[in-house]
Amino acid sequence: MGDFGESSGRLMAPGAKGPSLSFGPFRLTRRTGELWRGGTEVRLTPRAAAVLALLLERAPQVVTKQELLEGVWEGSSVGDEALTSCIKELRRALDDDAREPRYIETRHRRGYRVVVPVAGSTIGAPELPDKPSLAVMPFQNIGADPEQEYFVDGLVEDIITALSRISAFFVVARNSSFTYKGRLVDVRQVAQDLGVRYVLEGSVRKSGDRLRITGQLVDATTRNPIWADRYEGALEDVFGLQDRIMSSVVAVIEPKVQQAEISRAQAKSTENLTAYDLYLRAFAAHSEYENDSNNDALALLARAVAIDPRFSSAHGLAANCHVHRMNRGWGAVADVKEQGLEAARLAAKTGRDDPRALAWAANGFARFGGNLQEALVHIERALALSPNSVHVRRMSGYVYFVAGKHEGSIEHFKRAMQLDPMEPLAFHSYYGIALPYFFTGRYEEALAWIDRALLNRPDYASPLRLKVAALAMAGRCPTELQQAIEKLHSVEPELSVTELSKRIAHFQEVDLALYAKALRLAGLPE
Repeated sequence: MGDFGESSGRLMAPGAKGPSLSFGPFRLTRRTGELWRGGTEVRLTPRAAAVLALLLERAPQVVTKQELLEGVWEGSSVGDEALTSCIKELRRALDDDAREPRYIETRHRRGYRVVVPVAGSTIGAPELPDKPSLAVMPFQNIGADPEQEYFVDGLVEDIITALSRISAFFVVARNSSFTYKGRLVDVRQVAQDLGVRYVLEGSVRKSGDRLRITGQLVDATTRNPIWADRYEGALEDVFGLQDRIMSSVVAVIEPKVQQAEISRAQAKSTENLTAYDLYLRAFAAHSEYENDSNNDALALLARAVAIDPRFSSAHGLAANCHVHRMNRGWGAVADVKEQGLEAARLAAKTGRDDPRALAWAANGFARFGGNLQEALVHIERALALSPNSVHVRRMSGYVYFVAGKHEGSIEHFKRAMQLDPMEPLAFHSYYGIALPYFFTGRYEEALAWIDRALLNRPDYASPLRLKVAALAMAGRCPTELQQAIEKLHSVEPELSVTELSKRIAHFQEVDLALYAKALRLAGLPE
């Protein structure tokens, strides 16, 4: 029994509510304290299981030693060595390394934290909305060509986008539902993790110029399928097949939804399949956040709009590619601004009823020196068209921030995180919300969100820069600041205050001055 005094009983994390906590290949059952890797149990002592549960429950926050001792030992008189012993046991069980942690990180003189995404945590867990709520899962690609994966994912994203434009629904964003891609999951766990009642599953088979799509809608609270169907047609009819699936789902979940609203949600920014295919390829390339892939995306989008000059989402995505260029210094600032602003203007001109394009356009106007009032007009229209779109909410957060509306920016990012609750791919919102917190003097709050963003994107330049500034303004440990500066220099070795000021000239004057002051304080070269 050792110093734990227990041999058969299990301990639970205080306040634990859901049945399990999943991270990496592991799953911890809260009720029993059992740790599983696939179908194999990994043996833990009760205290170690309770320590792990509390760390997972609070992830990615740092849990202090005192909090762990009070939460797990509940006032018993034990020393730090008992906690240290549990941490060593967990690292052995997880095959983790304190020097290069994959799961549990030691924060010197502060405590410990889990550094991987955790599903099932009640910290920030989404509540069930007061309207029909739905997650569209990644469809299976059951064709012979694995390279068609992008096509299947794009088809599903279009269904998500269309459904999210119906104000009577709450639809979880693609980023969150796609964290389950390639995994065998229980729909009830999905519902708990994402805060939804319904789950839409399906598969796509693409053979030559023929397409077969199957769909099944499940009530996740009971696991009962409430609708299933199969759709077949020529590849050129893909848009019509998508519309039939969406209309069927709407009819099952909410018969009273106005047909006019459904029709608006079904609106496409192009009907040309070749242009659409190029757009999907460009979206995949732009999401790699690398200079070469970003240039590839722009080349693909140029081909798409040459085929269909009124393809609004393609113009909008091009504007966002130029935003990436500006953020990372990939090109002369003046050239990037000119090209980005032109793409934003075309997106706004061709996409009056396309909220995705309008949101990208608004962000482009805000960042590239366009009319800020015009940016606000476009983002408000995008919000009116699609209030449940995480993309629109995130762009709203950025536009509001640039406009100096910092509290409104925070609210939009919070809403985006509710729509997209799974941490692995929500780093844009985490960095985004850190901006208004930093520029309103709430440096510790900003640092907490920055660390979340960097958990999944450790080389993400924008939060690295903001972290250096926030550490300097918060007066944090010089060693911590120096480590952050070294990490930033490894990503942007030539960065200077003057160069960055050119890239972020769209910030409010007072914010720009504060950022420059903070970076100089940190020791960044002029």
